[in-house]
Amino acid sequence: MSSRPSPLRATLAGALGFRGRRNLAAWLVAGGIAYYLYVVPERQRSDEQQRVREQAKKWAEEAAAAAAASSGKSH
Repeated sequence: MSSRPSPLRATLAGALGFRGRRNLAAWLVAGGIAYYLYVVPERQRSDEQQRVREQAKKWAEEAAAAAAASSGKSH
């Protein structure tokens, strides 16, 4: 049997530069660092914006209810 590299391995080596276990491990570490530097903060920012929107909506509803209650008393 001849040992030919698999097409997947050849594609990864050519396109992404994976050339062995050490290199693959380095890519995994870099991917993990990138995840925590970019994805996690973006998700936290998105969650915070959603909380702010919900709080603003709650305050607007309370203000509208208070305005409706005060205008109902004046008539």
